[in-house]
Amino acid sequence: MKDLASGSAYDERAEVTVGADGVESLSPRWAGLKKSLRPDELFSCAEELIEGIDLPGAFIEFHLGRSFAPGGYAWVFPKGKGRANVGVGINPLHAGGKTAVEYLNAFLAHRAPDGKRTRLVIGGCSVARGLGALAADGFVAVGEAANQNNPLSGGGIVNALEAADMAAAAILSALSRGSSSAKDLGAYTREWRRTVGKTNDAFHHAARIFYGLPDEEMSRMARELSGVPGLFDEKGVKPLRMVRALVAANPRLLLQFAGAWLGGKKR
Repeated sequence: MKDLASGSAYDERAEVTVGADGVESLSPRWAGLKKSLRPDELFSCAEELIEGIDLPGAFIEFHLGRSFAPGGYAWVFPKGKGRANVGVGINPLHAGGKTAVEYLNAFLAHRAPDGKRTRLVIGGCSVARGLGALAADGFVAVGEAANQNNPLSGGGIVNALEAADMAAAAILSALSRGSSSAKDLGAYTREWRRTVGKTNDAFHHAARIFYGLPDEEMSRMARELSGVPGLFDEKGVKPLRMVRALVAANPRLLLQFAGAWLGGKKR
């Protein structure tokens, strides 16, 4: 490592290293926990902070459809006083050669044609299935580095915080026994897969089916889901209830869900 103040190099050692280096992470690969993301596992995103946008209510907006965001969605996140983060997340394999910025420009022309653009942010978002193991000897992965964001929405802050709490508990427990082995740190993997990881697996299958629907079918499914009681709780959408509602609205999707699930099991 290098001291930023003096410029001199030095060595640093730790019993356990936490890899939390985001979507472009290398540390889980070095630890043998993760491979490079496939093109269909990394969405392209672009977001602009807009001023002077019409916000009829304090609601988060999600816009679906291939014209705005093929394979993903466009969003409007209000920030108060006529300001909002407006963005798109697209599957580049379904984008017809167009970039996320091009789709964002088209969406802004539709949603906020008179808004003032003040800050553009561009990046990637992992929608990959969760890792099989989150710990190696002396190492754990957390957050988007560990594919822990929600595969349906792309959101990852809450999941990363929950994962960090689980990882910290496992690290403290292992170190209290004088160990930093993958076996002892593996308690973190087991707790994650028992809780949020299990939910993320369901979201992963639901997302691959839902975002692959034709626009007309997607609109019909969205209307069906809006009338499902108990679909949301304080954490957002309940994935298993969403899957059941989608299959009830279109029984043909059962085969697609089964295929996606079995494909994920084999991977």
